[in-house]
Amino acid sequence: MRSTSSKVKMYVIFASAISVLTVNLLAGGSWACAYKVIVQKHQKPVKLSEKSTASCADTIHDLLVSCSVDSTDSVAGNQRWKDILASDFFIHLVGGESFKLDIATKETIKVREILLPLADNKTPDYVFVRDGNSVRAYCKYDPRILEKLGSIPELGFSKKPFWVSHGKTD
Repeated sequence: MRSTSSKVKMYVIFASAISVLTVNLLAGGSWACAYKVIVQKHQKPVKLSEKSTASCADTIHDLLVSCSVDSTDSVAGNQRWKDILASDFFIHLVGGESFKLDIATKETIKVREILLPLADNKTPDYVFVRDGNSVRAYCKYDPRILEKLGSIPELGFSKKPFWVSHGKTD
């Protein structure tokens, strides 16, 4: 059974995500129009359909919004960002301009780029964001949001790529 503070924290995360999704839908739909979506797998670009691009942008955006811990001091940095962009598998969203975003850490952040490092069937530890030269890292996101990436056929994931049970991935 969860403690009361744990229940309150989950409620805040859920309410934050619902608020952002509601505003997004009322504003006209997908976050895909706000981002250029770049996917690289096996160090080669992955071409996404229009539907998959929208799903990918919405999922990564919602994943960031659900993050409840700022890990910037321990993991973020320009070199880490460069290392991820040189890695085998990632999703990189690049906005036309910076915008403010309220996330579950109860802070408002400026975002121009979102970077999600990936490995086949391994849950990513962090979601990285950048605005100008400032790189930040966030974690403790809602894993159910990440599951939506499994439905994007071009990414080539298994049916449930990030399924989590007792803190471990399958």
